[in-house]
Amino acid sequence: MRAIILRHAEQLSNRILSQVLCDDERDGIVMGLEISRLARNNTDRHRLLEIGALADTLILDEDGVYNSANFNDRLLLGLKGTMSEAELHVIKARLRGGILIKVRRGEYRCPLAPLSG
Repeated sequence: MRAIILRHAEQLSNRILSQVLCDDERDGIVMGLEISRLARNNTDRHRLLEIGALADTLILDEDGVYNSANFNDRLLLGLKGTMSEAELHVIKARLRGGILIKVRRGEYRCPLAPLSG
């Protein structure tokens, strides 16, 4: 069995996807932390699931092992990914809200770019 280890979501690349698809053994596993957060976008995550299903490749993260050819596993990974995107949206909204509160109180400090000249 061949294993591909993703240390960070950003490591998902065409090279890794081609290794999953073009491997002679056709059995394998992609291991990574928080697979649902792959680059925080659906395109990369769905591409991994599609190619994994074609190549009979398992996907492993800290929560379990998923078979990307299994509908229920794909549904669960998709739901986890959607929740991850929603979480990112909430975090950004809270950060913007905190900045606006500081601006209203006159406490916001923004570094200026150095003058060239």
